[in-house]
Amino acid sequence: MAEPGVEGMREICKHGDLVLVVGPEKLKLQVLSGVLRNSSRVFDAMLGPNWKEGGAAKVGLPEDNGIAMRHICLALHCRLPIPLETLDSNTLLKIAALSDKYFLNEALFYAAKFWLEQSTSDPHALMELTTAAYLFRNANAFKTLTKELVLNYSYPYLGLLTTEISQWLDLTVLSHLEFARAHLHLCISDVLLQEFQDAEDYDHSGETWMGTTTVNFRRKDTKEGAFV
Repeated sequence: MAEPGVEGMREICKHGDLVLVVGPEKLKLQVLSGVLRNSSRVFDAMLGPNWKEGGAAKVGLPEDNGIAMRHICLALHCRLPIPLETLDSNTLLKIAALSDKYFLNEALFYAAKFWLEQSTSDPHALMELTTAAYLFRNANAFKTLTKELVLNYSYPYLGLLTTEISQWLDLTVLSHLEFARAHLHLCISDVLLQEFQDAEDYDHSGETWMGTTTVNFRRKDTKEGAFV
């Protein structure tokens, strides 16, 4: 909702005493300074006694993403739409980066928990969601998302490392993913090998039925025709 007479204003709080001017696009967000200060020690320090320079109730955040900051401010002011909307993975990654920057993980805990509970088969989206979970310090979501990557992605994880992700997720995390996947493959190989070894205790006789070859298993120490 735009404030009358102010072009480009996003009204997060109707009676807000502060306007955040965010990003190179200079998105204006009308908010309550007290909400930001109570939610973040960074904002608390930034909005100290002398923050209204020259009486202007504006603070510029030119390096931040405007859309991500808008979602954050909506969450902090309890203004998120009901039901909550599912955000795309890249937007959520940008929100998580700002949450980490401004120490907002505690204040955004429940919103982040919902945002991270989404299903996708796109490996690039999974990696962005994994990075977001890492930044939000959400261990449960991180475990679930990395499990999906280990089970369902068969190529080198380094190929999913974009410039944006590499700012937060270092090679140590990727090496742990590679190790987990290799360990899983080894465990599966051990199980299959044991099955093959156990199968040596059986006689295999092929029978054809309706054009399909079936295999009957008989133990060597059982009578002919006695199936187990």
